[in-house]
Amino acid sequence: ILTDQLIQLQKLSGIRVLIIDANPIYRDILCEQIRTWGMLPECAQPILHLSKADYKIVIIDEGMLSEVESQVGDLSKLMIPVLVLISMNNSPFATVGTRLSLAKPVLPSKLLACLLHLVPHPPQHPESKARPPQRDPLIDGKHILVAEDNLVNQEVAKAMLTRLGC
Repeated sequence: ILTDQLIQLQKLSGIRVLIIDANPIYRDILCEQIRTWGMLPECAQPILHLSKADYKIVIIDEGMLSEVESQVGDLSKLMIPVLVLISMNNSPFATVGTRLSLAKPVLPSKLLACLLHLVPHPPQHPESKARPPQRDPLIDGKHILVAEDNLVNQEVAKAMLTRLGC
């Protein structure tokens, strides 16, 4: 099960995410959570830079949606997947095209599931699957002791070392 989770997390690694929320504390919490999954969050309010930047996902509080769209236009025209964070009191936001909604308070598991759904997947080429992982000749066949108390980090280290030939 952990291997499947690691594969899922690898899909998120290095993806740029813009987080737009009026509440700086909530924005920072989201930023840190997303960073733990290997994503690259932009946690300020760079609304005007949205059309110029290479963001792969935008997370926006529903209260900021009209303000942002008044400045940069309809977000759907930017062709960037959008996750709208809605208040529990409000009716569910319709999922339209690349727009998805998630009720606050956001649970990390739900956020992760939404991000995995929104993340752009590159096309798979048959020849890329056939290639074996590249092994590092300096550590190929060596035994390495991993001293880590976190089980998930242990699994990540094992998977990385296995790919390198240890």
